[in-house]
Amino acid sequence: MLFWSSERWWGDEGFRHKPHEGIDFYLFRDGKGHEHNLNPGIRIPLMYEAEIIKIDDDFLAKSIYAKHLIYDGNGSQLLSVYAHVMPLPGIDVGRILREGEMIATIADLKGKERSISPHLHVSMAWVPQTVSHECLDWDTLANPDIVTLLDPLECMVCQYLVVP
Repeated sequence: MLFWSSERWWGDEGFRHKPHEGIDFYLFRDGKGHEHNLNPGIRIPLMYEAEIIKIDDDFLAKSIYAKHLIYDGNGSQLLSVYAHVMPLPGIDVGRILREGEMIATIADLKGKERSISPHLHVSMAWVPQTVSHECLDWDTLANPDIVTLLDPLECMVCQYLVVP
């Protein structure tokens, strides 16, 4: 699911009650053009150097909140959230990690009440430095009076192709 989309790709599909605040990575193509699902256990790297500031339950597994040393010049700091994951051992609040270090795996969603396939959700936002880490949750991220959501694809420094 793309950033700010109102259409669902899982379950009975249809529409969301609010636009999607990030991007869902569900499939990928290898170098030979073969399509693969993101299966449970696939490791997730950190996009930029960051401090882990919160690990919270989400409706499928865990969400990891990472505060990056990137600022917008207006008092806000870049935040990324990796959701529907299981943190790797040693990934704890307060830990500072380098770009590319592995932080989590895709969560196994078998047995969950919803008919959603394993995937990685990534949200990115400018968050005022005055916002307490304890206040960060999905409601705060979706509040345009507090944060400015960013399209994660525009923040990536790797080459990719979006396939409809």
